[in-house]
Amino acid sequence: MKRLLLSVFFLLSIFCFSQDADEKEIYSLIINSFPEKELKINDKVFRLNFEGNPDEKQEFKIFMRKFLFLRKSTYENFIANNRKENTIYNNFNSDKNIVIVNYKNNGSIIFSNLGFDNSKSQALVQYSKEDVFLALFEKKNNKWFLKERKKLKDLLLEFYDNH
Repeated sequence: MKRLLLSVFFLLSIFCFSQDADEKEIYSLIINSFPEKELKINDKVFRLNFEGNPDEKQEFKIFMRKFLFLRKSTYENFIANNRKENTIYNNFNSDKNIVIVNYKNNGSIIFSNLGFDNSKSQALVQYSKEDVFLALFEKKNNKWFLKERKKLKDLLLEFYDNH
């Protein structure tokens, strides 16, 4: 009986706290795009915090227009999901040696939560490893592909230069 309870608890913890299949695939695509054989990944997602700064939220919204194929529902879900705190677990599809760290350190990858459109065929994620990127993925034939990727810092500098 004790073994059964431990097994149920273990399975529930995997189900409740790990990324779903789509999140796992998208995070894995990003991880596998790096040439290193070993990667450190921060265990906490970073969150967008526009509280008390409506100008920053408006600037981010304008910046998002640079994604030609971004659907409104994807953007809205991305913003809503990135107000939540979440933990990243090492259940990626990768041959790389993944080390989950609980601190922000130079060279570690930090992910945001993903935002999906209503049909869950488009996803937006922000990630950082030295540079900060926003990446837009699309699902075709039940497989995720990178559609667009923008370097956040450069585009924000371009945005600020226009004013």
